[in-house]
Amino acid sequence: MNPHGPGMYVRTVFFENSAIVLDLRRGCYYSLGAVEARIWETIFQQRPLSEAICSIQREYNQPAETIAADAAAFLDGLVKAGLCWRSGDSTEPGGHTSVPSFLYSIYKVLHIWLLVRRRGFGRCISYVRDFQTSKKVQRHRPEDLVAAFRKLLLFDVTGARCLQNASALTCLLRRYGFPAQCVIGVRNRPFAAHAWVELYGSALGELEDVRKYAVIERV
Repeated sequence: MNPHGPGMYVRTVFFENSAIVLDLRRGCYYSLGAVEARIWETIFQQRPLSEAICSIQREYNQPAETIAADAAAFLDGLVKAGLCWRSGDSTEPGGHTSVPSFLYSIYKVLHIWLLVRRRGFGRCISYVRDFQTSKKVQRHRPEDLVAAFRKLLLFDVTGARCLQNASALTCLLRRYGFPAQCVIGVRNRPFAAHAWVELYGSALGELEDVRKYAVIERV
């Protein structure tokens, strides 16, 4: 199966004959040589792996079968490290998200909605600030959790707005080990306020460009 990736928590710097990969979740760096960097660049750009194999074969004059076997072993290591995933994996985007995570999404949206109605926005912010990120092994991709959460919002069972939704999604991600932040921003002319979720510096599930908002709070 063709590899896909990398995840939103992976950063890469490419050099002429090498690359450095950073896993933001674990704070681990990976140094790749020329051949590994070529394969990783193919994955990074979402291109067929066969392109990299053919390119390496032409440059190093090695049998395609040998290169393919070495590439497969390299990719197995990347998948085990959580740096990329394969088509057909249960955790790929668009795949099935576990029932517990979906049910927890429902519970958390209702919880946050009731918290705001009964005790106000200030208590909601305090709740999110105190909600700790789990240290459990991450068995989901953050993209999958966001996709499940967005499906829940299609039902709009509470009429919750951006702050409640961002707070609930932040808690959901933290429950599964991702250090998400709930961000609140404002803009002028015309005035507007918005809350969204960021993970590793990227806004999640947003349909508008949040860079037009000036950030006034992160929790």
